[in-house]
Amino acid sequence: MNTADVSMRDGMQHRTLYNREATFETRDDGDVPVIEGYFAVFNSDYQISPSMSKSIAPGAFTRSLSNDVRALTNHDTSMVLGRCKAHTFEMR
Repeated sequence: MNTADVSMRDGMQHRTLYNREATFETRDDGDVPVIEGYFAVFNSDYQISPSMSKSIAPGAFTRSLSNDVRALTNHDTSMVLGRCKAHTFEMR
């Protein structure tokens, strides 16, 4: 089972999920750096606490993926890796 950290910052609950099943690859394709992998694995349990777990359902991101999606480092909006609207980030 995957695990999670839960913390409070700025009056909001933040959850970081660790997926032990996910693998990522980084490489340069000519002039373009690439990060490739599965960033959310559907139907995979994430343990939030000893008595609670969550699972991401297929279709969970449908509405948010239709907007401008940003790739961030550690969910920090000041550390943008790329952005769909700026054509510096592409999801396939």
